[in-house]
Amino acid sequence: MNWELSSYFSSSYFMQTGTDDPLHQQPTYGRLDGRVTLDLPGRRWAIDLIGKNLTDHRIRNFSTNQPTALGSREIQFDEPFNLAVQVRFRW
Repeated sequence: MNWELSSYFSSSYFMQTGTDDPLHQQPTYGRLDGRVTLDLPGRRWAIDLIGKNLTDHRIRNFSTNQPTALGSREIQFDEPFNLAVQVRFRW
């Protein structure tokens, strides 16, 4: 059985340059991703449990004003906490 844990940390920053609008600010965050791998006998088959954003933080990856709608903003976020199972076969 193998496992790995990746951590990402960031201080706060503004999504747009030249503005200090708090609605365009990504607050400080820490994010964890991880994987647990079970290699079956013979090492031809493997099963992985993969976790992304295990801390379930809302991380902004895009933010902009909408020029056609005064006071409107578009904000896009990374995916929330999620788990996946992967099965691999080596030829």
